[in-house]
Parts: sequence; structure tokens; C-alpha cells
Amino acid sequence: MIKQLIAHFSDFTKLPVNISTVVEAIRESGVTDEINFFAPEIDGGIVRGFFHRRRILGKPYGDDVDITDIYYSNGSKAHWINLVCCKELMHLFDETPVLASTKEKVSTLITDIVVPSDISCSAPGISDHVTIFWALALLFPWDARELLIEPLKAGKLNTLDIAKMARLPHRYIGFLMSDNWARLYNTIK
Repeated sequence: MIKQLIAHFSDFTKLPVNISTVVEAIRESGVTDEINFFAPEIDGGIVRGFFHRRRILGKPYGDDVDITDIYYSNGSKAHWINLVCCKELMHLFDETPVLASTKEKVSTLITDIVVPSDISCSAPGISDHVTIFWALALLFPWDARELLIEPLKAGKLNTLDIAKMARLPHRYIGFLMSDNWARLYNTIK
């Protein structure tokens, strides 16, 4: 399903891609969860955001309701909110076994998140590293990237300009404009 989402966004050329557009596409893909966003007072330097999914059982003859809650730090800037919320939404596409559903699994996940992605880690930790790439593929569509390559090379734009246009953290733009992203994008699309 994630490949279909990436394909859906690949021909977008208008930046930024708003999180509401991502939610709409997720719904169109068949996800029926009620999706909520919350901005509690959490230290964004420690935890930028997290995903919580729960099911409310229907009363007799009623349907169960799946609810997805996305939390992000209330002190975050718009570019981080956009990326964090999209990244956390990508966990809707995790397989059940990679969810950290106990305190012990959450503790392991926290350790895995802070280690480099090339070091062995748990399935939830790997998923947490992968979902950032999925989110970047949605929020920085391929065709929009292609339109920005020449102006960047010609010096008409710089990576900070592109970050502002895309409403993404500046630290990701150099990578997104590189051949390394092109290779990675081709493996996840």
C-alpha cells in the first residue's frame, strides 16, 4: 500500500504537501481509522512525536472503531510538525509484529531509535528508520524535486530556499537533492 501512496504523490509539483493531503490519500487507500493529532508539552529534543493506535470495540451489533492518535511536540516548528506527523502516520502501514505494544518493546525501540540505522536493531526500530524515508517520499514528491534540480545547480535556489518551499527541516534537503536519495527512492517506490 505504501508503494501506491508514493506513486500517488510522485507527480505532485506544488510544494508544500500538507499533512491534510496525506491524510486524505491514506483514507482513499482504504484506511478507515479515525485520525487525531495532538500537541502535548513534550520535549521535542527528546521525542519529536509518536504514534498510538487503538481499537474501541463496538457494542453488540456495532462496528469496532480503529483510532490513530499522532502526537508531536507543541514547541515544534511547522517544518518539523509536517515531517513528524507524516512519519508517524506511516506507522499505519506497519505489520502488527513490528509495533511496540509493551513497555519492554517501547524501551527497546527507544534504544533502537538513537542508534544509527546501520546497526542491528529490533523490528520496531527498523520500521522507525524506514518510515522517515516513506514520509520524505510523500512530502517531497519526485516531480517537484526534478523541477528544483536545475535551479539548485544554477545557484538560483539554495537548500534553505527548498526547505522553506517544501516545509521540511533543512537538514534533509541536501540528501533529498542527491543521487543517494534517487537510488533509495527507486528502491522504495
